[in-house]
Amino acid sequence: MSQTKTQLIDSAYESTVLTGSTNNTITTVTGAKNIQGEANLTFDGSTFSATGMSHFNVAETEVDIKSTGSGSKRSLRLLNADASADNKIGIYFGPANNVVGAGVYGISESDFTTTANRDGALGFETRKDGNWTEGMRINSSGIVSKPYQPCFAAKGAAAWVSLTTGDGKTILPTSSEIFDNGANYNNSNYRFTAPVAGKYVFFVQMYFKFDSDHGYYSNFFLKNGTEAQEAHNLWGYGNTGLYQDQTQSATYTVELAANDYVQYQLECEGDDSDFYGGHCTFSGYLLA
Repeated sequence: MSQTKTQLIDSAYESTVLTGSTNNTITTVTGAKNIQGEANLTFDGSTFSATGMSHFNVAETEVDIKSTGSGSKRSLRLLNADASADNKIGIYFGPANNVVGAGVYGISESDFTTTANRDGALGFETRKDGNWTEGMRINSSGIVSKPYQPCFAAKGAAAWVSLTTGDGKTILPTSSEIFDNGANYNNSNYRFTAPVAGKYVFFVQMYFKFDSDHGYYSNFFLKNGTEAQEAHNLWGYGNTGLYQDQTQSATYTVELAANDYVQYQLECEGDDSDFYGGHCTFSGYLLA
């Protein structure tokens, strides 16, 4: 017996079954006749969730993430598995005349380290040991500042220090820290230890004098205790007068692995000398 059009339509409706469905659930077809609700893709009216999604492809050249409503918040949240964990990233946007914060797990602006001078700025903060630290800021003029970029400066004690030709090799004693971002300089052994791999620049300035025109310093920057030949400095040789005060400086650009360290070494030769520690500095920073 042939079926009528009504019977065929009724039969089609009876064969199409939507299972596992709730309001606003995104569904995918898993069979020829059944439509199965996909629990991994959900939309509750305000939040889109995609459990297990490895990446998201967009055909357009630009993707706009905008906030709406009466507020002017701009937020981008980068999540990890544990809402209370460290190693999170916060990003803040500072629209002109309306500085706001953004970040991870809905943290508020007050959770950041500072809210000053953020008009028109974009900044990045990280969370470690329960604290937020501003790692970089790009202001409205395009100037990039990195408040915690590894860098240091130290000087010696405010007194004359005598060196003789018999003292051999001596590490420049710069025991007074002027600043030390990251606590990477040790003012006991006068070492800067690289916290991360990269290219670093170091600078030394000395104020000194010799007992005669035969005296000179043969100095090296040391990398892991080894003299770097490309950083050899000769100072004072050929001086024309006794006890003539003078200043000299040296720079050293070097590639370091994490935990490599740098010092500055003096060696008095030819005749005895003195240097004034308070006018001698050792400094450096991560370049790239």
